[in-house]
Amino acid sequence: MTYIQKVRQGNAAIKMQVQNLLGWDDLQYATFQQEQGYAYLRAQFDIDTPLVDRIPEHKEYWSWWRLHWIKRDREFLDMSNMLFKSEMEEYYRQLHDPESMAFWPHAAILEETYTEMIHQLVKGAVS
Repeated sequence: MTYIQKVRQGNAAIKMQVQNLLGWDDLQYATFQQEQGYAYLRAQFDIDTPLVDRIPEHKEYWSWWRLHWIKRDREFLDMSNMLFKSEMEEYYRQLHDPESMAFWPHAAILEETYTEMIHQLVKGAVS
């Protein structure tokens, strides 16, 4: 088994544990993850910034988002044995609240998006 396969297997196990604790299915988990990915961009950038609309179109953004997501999922699992069942979902949602996150997308993601945006502006001006 390659390193990447081990990481993917470990991440899948973490996801399954989280879903079991919350009583969520794959759709609920994926929907919440995606909604929070968009909410993060709205929280970090001015809504009128053209760049914001373009970032979610890049798979690099979502890969980056999932890496940070799994870190918070690990934290949730570490804390879950100290929570009552009734507190778990609220804690999980707070842990993934974009308003409380203090990190930025990797520069490569922003640069790729910016480059694409500039190309489209130039193409529009020339047409």
